[in-house]
Amino acid sequence: GAAKYASKTYYSRYDRGCVVSKDPRTVPLTDEGYQAILNQHDTQKMGVFMQRVIAADFGGAHVGDPKALEDFAANPPGSMYDVKSLLKTALWVCGGYTNRICR
Repeated sequence: GAAKYASKTYYSRYDRGCVVSKDPRTVPLTDEGYQAILNQHDTQKMGVFMQRVIAADFGGAHVGDPKALEDFAANPPGSMYDVKSLLKTALWVCGGYTNRICR
């Protein structure tokens, strides 16, 4: 189905489940959430979303090179699957499960 954008107050009285929003700080870390951020064509919002994905999917990892994150966020892949695949090998993602030391 299609996602409907609405404020949290609209949905909270009907559904306590997942709501897709346009806020990169709270949108679910799913393909639907990713598409909501991707469709805004906003590099800064994409960067915030990517930082959340990195921390959540790689055991608290973080960005070791902010410029590399900015470049990645400016030209993001088309799906969440591709995001995770590319982040797994990104040398600028460090700490957490990556076993790469942050410098």
